[in-house]
Amino acid sequence: MTDYLGKDIFKLGFGLMRLPKNPDGSIDIEQTIRMTDMFLAAGGTYFDTAYVYDGGGSELAVRKALTERVPRESYTLATKLHAAAAQCHDEESAKRQFDISLERTGAEYFDFYLLHAIQRSTYRKYDEYHIWDYVRELKEQGKIRHWGFSFHADPDLLEQLLDAHPDTEFVQLQLNYADWENPGVASRRNWEICKERGIPVTVMEPVKADPGRRGQGPFLRGLGDPVRSGARSHRHGPLRHEQPRANGGQSPDDEGLRSHDGGRACRDPGGAGGDR
Repeated sequence: MTDYLGKDIFKLGFGLMRLPKNPDGSIDIEQTIRMTDMFLAAGGTYFDTAYVYDGGGSELAVRKALTERVPRESYTLATKLHAAAAQCHDEESAKRQFDISLERTGAEYFDFYLLHAIQRSTYRKYDEYHIWDYVRELKEQGKIRHWGFSFHADPDLLEQLLDAHPDTEFVQLQLNYADWENPGVASRRNWEICKERGIPVTVMEPVKADPGRRGQGPFLRGLGDPVRSGARSHRHGPLRHEQPRANGGQSPDDEGLRSHDGGRACRDPGGAGGDR
């Protein structure tokens, strides 16, 4: 299939889950601005954040580093609604996340809006709070351009959700060598399900890293200095819009499964623990 959602988007994404910090723990906005400018200069356009990232600090950083400085039509922005977030206790508070995200980022609209981190322990909240219908309404109102969900669960649940919501426009999956046959992640089978249904995939966590070492796990240590080698991995960041394709039934093809921070991401797109 030669035409798919995201076909014309630069195939590396800028994940904003982990941003550089000042000694006081606040986000280093000046460094984030430099990173943003380097990414844009390299041809990147896809930025990914979420309502829960850094307690809202990530979305505020988007405003300072991106939306207040760069013409809106020159980039695409994704953020996410987390129906199981600690401060989310009913339908109203869940839906309010969208307006808060819009205000924090100053983005006017979101190009991509995701139901965040769906897993066995949380997926019923999205039904209970009528979030599936809510994102459809947001699209009809022109407040978002496309909607999908990020997924951290088993293939049976993925198929259940796609059967219930066949109009899902894309799915975000954790894909990497370490998790390709990992039964706890099921990268291969989840990717195959999307491929079989013709659903584009955005990729998170392509370079598997140890969360406790902030992106310097065993897969990255083999690459040398993660900063100098251009192989840094944010826990949630490497993203890719693509039409899934198989490669001998073993792993995704080498085409474009890459990390947003620099090097190619070991044929599978995932990071170090998910977009929690």
